[in-house]
Amino acid sequence: MMKTLFILTLAFLVISSCNRSDGNLYNSPRSDEELKMTLEEREQNSPLKYLSGGELSMQQHQKKVRNGGVFRQAEYENDGATISGRIKNSATLATYKDLNITISFMSGTNTLLDEQSFVIYEYFQPGEETYISFRIPHVPSAMKTWSYSIDGASPSYD
Repeated sequence: MMKTLFILTLAFLVISSCNRSDGNLYNSPRSDEELKMTLEEREQNSPLKYLSGGELSMQQHQKKVRNGGVFRQAEYENDGATISGRIKNSATLATYKDLNITISFMSGTNTLLDEQSFVIYEYFQPGEETYISFRIPHVPSAMKTWSYSIDGASPSYD
């Protein structure tokens, strides 16, 4: 019995001495460079957390399809729209590119009429706002309101 207790105590001491932080790589303090790399990797893996849009505006376009005359007015039809505004990257180190954005068109009764997705081929630098502008080829004629959502972006490893 005494021999077994001695062996168990000795085994416990050997195992516990192996778990000390002396020379253990897992418990050593990280250098500034390691912390910076960890933060950058975390930011690169979650672009939706750091990309946000401010106030985007839509300018609808019309094209003339028939000239006005003496007894009639000129006729116009919808010719798409341009959406413009700023996207902010609140990340500290990560740069993003190729922003995926979805535009949702709603009717007067808040019914979803259409959704269109676009890719904005720009770089979004850390801590900066980037101006974007893109053309939408078709806007539903029954649209009363619209909204947007940022669906993703790719990290830039440059």
